[in-house]
Amino acid sequence: RELYYDAPVQPVLGVFRQTLIYSTGSLIITVISGLTIALGINQVKRKWLRNTYSTLLMLAWAIPIAVVALIWRQILLGTEFGALNMMLMNLGIISSPVAFFSNPDLALIIVLLVDAWARMPFAMVVFLAGLQSIPQHLYDAAYVDGATSLQSFRAVTLPRLRPYFAIVGLISWMFAFRAFAIIFPMTNGGPGSRTTVLSIHIYRKGMVNLNFGYAAAVAVFLVVVTVVVATGYVTQIIGSTDQ
Repeated sequence: RELYYDAPVQPVLGVFRQTLIYSTGSLIITVISGLTIALGINQVKRKWLRNTYSTLLMLAWAIPIAVVALIWRQILLGTEFGALNMMLMNLGIISSPVAFFSNPDLALIIVLLVDAWARMPFAMVVFLAGLQSIPQHLYDAAYVDGATSLQSFRAVTLPRLRPYFAIVGLISWMFAFRAFAIIFPMTNGGPGSRTTVLSIHIYRKGMVNLNFGYAAAVAVFLVVVTVVVATGYVTQIIGSTDQ
């Protein structure tokens, strides 16, 4: 009963809804940015140059996610000594530092973008592998038939990338749905409860309020939802691929 009738300030179903919004937004940004960059790198003719670009972009993924969060929070977007605030003030665009994490909506957008930025290299590498596995003769046949670049992308590229969309979509969504390491260092779920997702909610109830039974119940709920969604997603993708 307590799981559904929590304190009115932050009911668990409200946190669940916010978690869905956060994970879905992060997934969309990650997939679009990863695919776009992969398409750009795939157009590079020289293999060594493609590998160089891929390696440089992978650096963001190699950095621990908590370190990424602290870099953005303190070094890039810090109120007093953040690089962005200092640059804007030096250019005369703003007269005083902007507290990026004090605005609820702005804080959510920033966390979403940083999350997607940190996970984008993984999506890029997977999509790039998929693009390089597509036989060139399929594009040649489409060109002979008079297909434009957009038509070739829709008729050849997207269908061949379906399994790779499944990999990127599932893994990116699962990481975003269980996001803790990136939200906690950046906003601690705030301001207020604007960036509080289920993982932050579990931490507060279990480690701060010492309500271990409630935290365990929410954790089980989180695992069940993740497994159900992942199973349904994979089943649908496999069925579509077989067709």
